[in-house]
Amino acid sequence: MSMTVFFAFFGLAFLDVGLGPHLKTFNLSVIVTGVIFMTAPILYALTAPIWGWLVDRGHAGRIMIVVGNLVCVTGMVLIGPVPIVGKSHLWLTILAIVILGIGFACSQVPVFRDMLMTAR
Repeated sequence: MSMTVFFAFFGLAFLDVGLGPHLKTFNLSVIVTGVIFMTAPILYALTAPIWGWLVDRGHAGRIMIVVGNLVCVTGMVLIGPVPIVGKSHLWLTILAIVILGIGFACSQVPVFRDMLMTAR
């Protein structure tokens, strides 16, 4: 479980360092760049209660962790200029960040619940 948290926040740290230079290639204003940076955390905050509600209702938290991590991997592949994807586009980068925000929430909320239950 702790490795899931480690890799998720490692991915967020990668975004902090790598997304800025990547977005410079699109010649965006500072405000637009800031809004793009805020997309993943806002979606995390908006979808985390939904994932928490599902976990509290007894739905498979461990499956949600795996699915969330796979969604995060998909988002990371779509952000960078990966040969499979081809040339990077702004809409694809924004879509990838949206996918990352939702995937991070899906993978992290069940982990935090498991950690709280273990601590009791």
